Amino acid sequence: MTSIPDLQVLFDNLLIKSDRSEYRCTLIGTNTGSGVAGHKVRISGYEVRKIGEDVLIAESQGHFDSKAYENQLIHGI
Repeated sequence: MTSIPDLQVLFDNLLIKSDRSEYRCTLIGTNTGSGVAGHKVRISGYEVRKIGEDVLIAESQGHFDSKAYENQLIHGI
C-alpha cells in the first residue's frame, strides 16, 4: 500500500453462499515505488470470507493473479 498511495478498491460483486461470501473487487492506482515509479496498475481479484456465528468475518482468503500484478508494477497496464 505504501508504493501505491492513490490505491482505489472498486466493488465488483458480492456472492453469498451459506456461511461464506465472495467479495469481488478491482484495485487501481499508480506505483510510486523506486525504479519503476509512475506505472498504472489495475488488477481484479476476490476474497472468500467465512462468516462466524456472531455474523462477523471469521476468516478471509484473498485471490488475485500475482504474476499479472508484478508485471503491471514494472511495465504498467
